[in-house]
Amino acid sequence: MKTRDTGRSKTKAAITAFMVLSAAFGAFSEVVIDAENFIIRQQWPWSGKVQAEFMVEGTVTAPGATAKVNAYDGDKLICEIPSSQLEGDVVITAGGKKSISFNPSAVPAIKERGIIKDFRLGIEYVDGTVDYNSPNILYVIFDLENKGQVQVLTENDITGGSSAREGTGMYGAWKRRYWDAGADTVAWLGVNAEEYKTTKLVFRHIPGHSFVMGSPDDEPGRFPNEEFNGTAEEQLKLYGYETRHKVTLSGYYIGVFELTQKQWKLLAGDRQFTNGAGSDYPAQNVTYTDIRGGDAPGKAITESSFIGRLQAFLGSAYTVDLPTEAQWEAACRAGTDTGLYSGRQLPSDPSYYQNAKTFFCADLAEIAVYFLDEDNKAITSVLPVGGRKPNNYGLFDMIGNAGEICLDKFSDSKSDLGSADASDPVFTGSGQRRAFRGGTVDAWISYQYGLAAFRSAARGSIQSTDHQRQYGFRVAMKTVVPAAN
Repeated sequence: MKTRDTGRSKTKAAITAFMVLSAAFGAFSEVVIDAENFIIRQQWPWSGKVQAEFMVEGTVTAPGATAKVNAYDGDKLICEIPSSQLEGDVVITAGGKKSISFNPSAVPAIKERGIIKDFRLGIEYVDGTVDYNSPNILYVIFDLENKGQVQVLTENDITGGSSAREGTGMYGAWKRRYWDAGADTVAWLGVNAEEYKTTKLVFRHIPGHSFVMGSPDDEPGRFPNEEFNGTAEEQLKLYGYETRHKVTLSGYYIGVFELTQKQWKLLAGDRQFTNGAGSDYPAQNVTYTDIRGGDAPGKAITESSFIGRLQAFLGSAYTVDLPTEAQWEAACRAGTDTGLYSGRQLPSDPSYYQNAKTFFCADLAEIAVYFLDEDNKAITSVLPVGGRKPNNYGLFDMIGNAGEICLDKFSDSKSDLGSADASDPVFTGSGQRRAFRGGTVDAWISYQYGLAAFRSAARGSIQSTDHQRQYGFRVAMKTVVPAAN
């Protein structure tokens, strides 16, 4: 391939002068980088980043192709740029104009060399392979009517490369940092369409990170009113402790919506769903045993369960299960530390936590289907998913609608989160109850706790064999290895 000199540049990283050449490119499958149209730009002085712009020609094999970027001093390899440092079109699903950027000062092997007189980049796209741990991937979409059909979407796919706060791209509307509080990331709003809630299953990437799980003692709604519901100790025996502690999670994916009735039927067959039936309604009236089987976290998933059938459908490159409580809470919070994922709190007035005097709460209603509407009339059944505003990750109904069953067991005597730091925790102790999160339109919850159940940290429990009409779930996913065709 031909190379061309694009001039000399200077960075803030003591790389005082280097020649930028397009070199060491590879062609994989039908993916070809056009060296004639390859340009590298130095963004100095306003930024230390280097940006490569180029054309990719040919067909990209599903689920996509991942870039491998090497830095050279002349013909001598310096290092491969860590994928975590790369921005832009690191994962692609189609050809066209692409760009990749990174900051040389953030790559130790480059920074340590000081002056590099003949700096070159080599870019290779490995076709048919996707590194699902790449922070560039935001969404993974499975077609439940066509086995093996999977699509990945990066931020660039959704935004078209725009740095605006919000807009509309080829995949529909999107918004960056949906709420001012919390994670600074892009929420794909175009996903809130019928096909993505019925015949396709969409997962959002939650990068590995640490967060504070639980709630402070003074969070409104943390302790329901004792006059109506007994002592705090009696309440917490059933409802669960929310002791704050640091949790570190590996990266994972979680469903954008609660699993719907159509999605259940496509993989597990017809079923009687009660008190709120429709293709895009949550799959409720299902038990922990129906969902995954197995009598405890860590035990084998039953093949005939929904998760077992989904696992067989997706193949061995992926592992699916219920989310742990920690995964669920981190996904719900989306970087916030308040009672609601919008960055707001529930009312401090104790009247909101007494059944006879519960009033409509506008801050809760904009993000959650709960047991009251704006006219203070009861909502007694689940509603179609995606009917309220999502969190910063673009996840819908994390609070309200169906209560979401999690993987963890829930102690019959006392389920305490504990105060010790934890990594990827899951409670596997004694007891036959399972944790659930997010609150529910269930009238019993409203009678016992008012609005208290509708918080990011709120916890509840359900028997593993109980069929409850207002309880459902969403699916969590990890990848075993980078999936390849």
